[in-house]
This record gives sequence, structure tokens and C-alpha cells, in this order.
Amino acid sequence: MDTAKNTDRYARELLYEAARLLSIRCPRCAMARIRRIARHDVETTGVNYDQAVRNRIRELDTLL
Repeated sequence: MDTAKNTDRYARELLYEAARLLSIRCPRCAMARIRRIARHDVETTGVNYDQAVRNRIRELDTLL
């Protein structure tokens, strides 16, 4: 259970950072944060990388 909470917190902090990077007009940097979260998702949950990227982009879109 702690792993899931740590993963969620890790992802949330990076998603907020990605949103901030988009706000200062750096989409390339924001996408790098999304890929970093997706790699973490793969390592911790075993989800497919491409699916993890899509999920995190969707999550970022709802955040914005």
C-alpha cells in the first residue's frame, strides 16, 4: 500500500511540474516529465510504457 501512495505522490509532484513547464511555454520539458513518470509507472506497476505515457498525458490534460 505504501508503494502505491509513494507512486501517486511522485507522479502528482511531477505532473504539477509539467503543468508549470507548460505555463512557461516549455512543452518539450513538460513531455520529458511525463516520460519520467511513465518510466516510473512501468517500474512500479509493470504497465506498458506507451499506455503509461497516454494515461499520464490524459491526467495532465485534466489537470490543466
